[in-house]
Amino acid sequence: MEADAFKELLIKAGRYTSKYEKTSKEVTEKLLTWSDGEIEPSEIEEIIDQLKSEKFIDEERYAERYVRDKLTMLKKGPILIRYELQERGVPSSLIQKALSAIPYDDWFSALEEYLSPKLARYKTKAKNEYDLRMRLVDAAYRRGYPSDIYEEVIDRLEIS
Repeated sequence: MEADAFKELLIKAGRYTSKYEKTSKEVTEKLLTWSDGEIEPSEIEEIIDQLKSEKFIDEERYAERYVRDKLTMLKKGPILIRYELQERGVPSSLIQKALSAIPYDDWFSALEEYLSPKLARYKTKAKNEYDLRMRLVDAAYRRGYPSDIYEEVIDRLEIS
């Protein structure tokens, strides 16, 4: 690839990562799109390394913010968040570090906030207490919460 085209891609990638946090995988996919697949893997690696050295890409920071945002805004659980971060190419060690930085009580609180409004709606639809409990379990499971968390949260809710 020509030096001018390489420099142009580097600048474009810098702009792309300065607006929102991005992972190496996301930037690599964009570089391939922008260059119509004509960029060499070594050139991609060089651009990624430069962006990392200038802190445009910081996957640890990305993972920490992603976990915090998805928990507080969307009330997603650790299983779903882990899956989404893996899909974005974040290394497992960074995912684990970001997830373990969240206090256990925060997962409980988030799920309780998520299930509380559903409880009233599900009470009108449920045939019995067992059906109501299964609807709540299903909602928590689909949101990515493990059984040890959702069982305790559902036990705390007044489902009778």
